[in-house]
Amino acid sequence: SAIAAFTPPTGAIYPLPTVFIAGSESSYIRDTHRERIMELFPKSRTVTIKDANHWVHADQPEAFLKTVRAFLGAID
Repeated sequence: SAIAAFTPPTGAIYPLPTVFIAGSESSYIRDTHRERIMELFPKSRTVTIKDANHWVHADQPEAFLKTVRAFLGAID
């Protein structure tokens, strides 16, 4: 995919807190991606939402909103 092929500029990182929201039934964020994600987003965490595919917000809207609200509340 184009996202997997993306190469950021050398030394580019996003140093602020970041949350990746994944669906448990999606293979979009793979275990093999985690090391690279942590290189580019060192303060990131991944939340996996049960019974959701790639469109987490559509499959599990309440769990998605709860996750986003918790993340935003944590960075206030």
